[in-house]
Amino acid sequence: MLTRFVTAAVVFCIASAASAQTAVPSPTPGAEPLRLETLVFEKSAGERHRAIRAWMQSRAQGWRHLPLQLGGNFLSERWCAPGTAERRCTGGAPVRGDASMSLETLTYEQEFPKVFGSIVSIRSFPMKSDLALQFYLAIDGRRIAGDSMTADFFVQADDREPDRYTLGAQMHLSLMGTALSVDAPGGWRGALAAMKASPASLRRFAGEMLAALDKRVTDALARGEVSGFDEGASPGRGIPPQRLSRPLKPDELAQLKAAAKQEIARRRALFEQRAEALHALLIATVPVDLL
Repeated sequence: MLTRFVTAAVVFCIASAASAQTAVPSPTPGAEPLRLETLVFEKSAGERHRAIRAWMQSRAQGWRHLPLQLGGNFLSERWCAPGTAERRCTGGAPVRGDASMSLETLTYEQEFPKVFGSIVSIRSFPMKSDLALQFYLAIDGRRIAGDSMTADFFVQADDREPDRYTLGAQMHLSLMGTALSVDAPGGWRGALAAMKASPASLRRFAGEMLAALDKRVTDALARGEVSGFDEGASPGRGIPPQRLSRPLKPDELAQLKAAAKQEIARRRALFEQRAEALHALLIATVPVDLL
């Protein structure tokens, strides 16, 4: 049973945007389509948003365009590369050969058409490369989406699911259901600046984040922040048994330490060995100088 727990213990935790605070009703059928020109941005946010949109439009020549739509607090516009199914373009799990982009801004019902923030999502899963990228950036998303940046690099293979390696404003590791994380110096802006500067800078930044995460894990285990658990009696009727928290046993602690070291080493190997290719993919896929 311990082996099963440890195998499941070390996983990636992917940060996601918070759920909407206030729902904004969708446009009524037959209403005029939404246009970016009718939205009222704050200060220079509109210039940045329009510049990103222009970059996406120029990149998406021949792609399918899903016009600006309002859903909840989000106003979204999407572009899907030929061969990318719409269900995958709008959020489903991508497959090899897929590419898509989306640009969103945010609003509150009582303030519409005033909008704020920009959310950039870009996926590139090349057919002829083993490396892929899923990039997410939220700028000034307030309580709805916050401010965050994640670059999920994937190593693709034909016979299995792609392996994920995450670099960004935070780095996470989960042990026995306890999420541990470290923040990048300078937030998402500091992280992106380090990642885009050069392959050597990306490699160094990844190494620093992994070293900080390694220390965070070591300290958490030493302080007893991570607990083991026993399963109580099942109440039946398909209800899972209750998990009873307890301190880690010595053998559990040793196995968790080893599993965490192995996972951190796995990540470090990719960023050290393939920093040049990862940097090239990032620069080719994301408008880093506009963000």
